[in-house]
Amino acid sequence: MNKIMIFGYGHLANYFSQLLSSYSVTATKTNIDKTINNVILLEYNLGEDIPNTIDSNQCAVVWTIPPKNKYLETLKKADNFFNNNVPWIFISSTSVYKQGHVSEDSPLDGESINAKTLITLEKYLSSINRRVAILRPGGLVDEHRHPAKILSQKLKVEGGCDPVNLVHTTDVARFILYLIKNKQYLDTYNLVSDTHLSKKEYYQPFIKKYYNKEVEFKNESKKSKSVENSKSKSIGFKYNFLDVSLPNLELFIS
Repeated sequence: MNKIMIFGYGHLANYFSQLLSSYSVTATKTNIDKTINNVILLEYNLGEDIPNTIDSNQCAVVWTIPPKNKYLETLKKADNFFNNNVPWIFISSTSVYKQGHVSEDSPLDGESINAKTLITLEKYLSSINRRVAILRPGGLVDEHRHPAKILSQKLKVEGGCDPVNLVHTTDVARFILYLIKNKQYLDTYNLVSDTHLSKKEYYQPFIKKYYNKEVEFKNESKKSKSVENSKSKSIGFKYNFLDVSLPNLELFIS
């Protein structure tokens, strides 16, 4: 059975689906505005019943929907819909941590609305009778998106001395597939590169090279956070992009 179900066909799911040539892939979108060659797209909104056209037996179910209203309701419906032997992979975020040098065992004390929503969802997933892997990626960077694009539009950026916690989208997609192929579903993993330069050190070269702008990075720090990635490496996974700084990420702007 080589069927994979993806809830939320967005940026990450697009990268992930490109690795799944040997799988039958079904994915949900709130609005179907295009056709994907190797993906069956279904229109679906959080809170709705799981469509009966979806097979309740899957190799894995992958959740890439950002934290939104009715997410918990949807997870509960899906837990009743899919057979208990179907494992899930849930994409969370390093925002669930507040500050400090953090690992997967650190307190979940993130303060943003999204972080609190993810913490609630993670707690629910840890309580159900199902194999679930929880992934906590840092900020995604790739050839189509990069935070420098947004920061270049600002005059001042807070926390200039805080370390960055970023990961290439391809590595997150590869890690999901790595778990599926190796049937490792009962754990939680941070996914970040080894690049922990300060915001100022990291973003200034990008902004200068691609936007020819000067942005002031303020050094005050209230929530400095450095995310540990050793657990993801300990299971044999090898990142393709351990260094996501210039000149190792010369391919990002679009």
